[in-house]
Amino acid sequence: MIHNDELPQAASAASTRRELPFTEGSVWSIQFAQTKPGMTAEYLRNLGAGWTPLMDEAKREGLILDYRVLVAPHANRDDWDVMLMVEVRNMAALDGYQEKMNDLAGRFVAGSAKQDCAQFRELLGMKLVREITLKK
Repeated sequence: MIHNDELPQAASAASTRRELPFTEGSVWSIQFAQTKPGMTAEYLRNLGAGWTPLMDEAKREGLILDYRVLVAPHANRDDWDVMLMVEVRNMAALDGYQEKMNDLAGRFVAGSAKQDCAQFRELLGMKLVREITLKK
């Protein structure tokens, strides 16, 4: 049985055990694409014409915090060579996110920029990751 004078110590010990060694940060949605042979430059041009302006507008409207495009040589024939990263404030920011982005794309992206990216690349997968700051 815990006596009243022991409660603060018991509560303190329990909170210490549960304290995480990091602080939660923003969330990144990451897509991994493998461009079709000879289509990397065309895919990147397509992203620059449509996706990048859309992400810039999403950033201005506060839907996203930031975005990145990374390229790398294939480690093997099944590997990605283009990584698309989109940063949002937290997991809650993903509630209704796709609908908001579809609405923005419908208002913002010109018809010619709505070119199907599937002709240039294959999506290999996606990850949702949280950035953390380790406590010292």
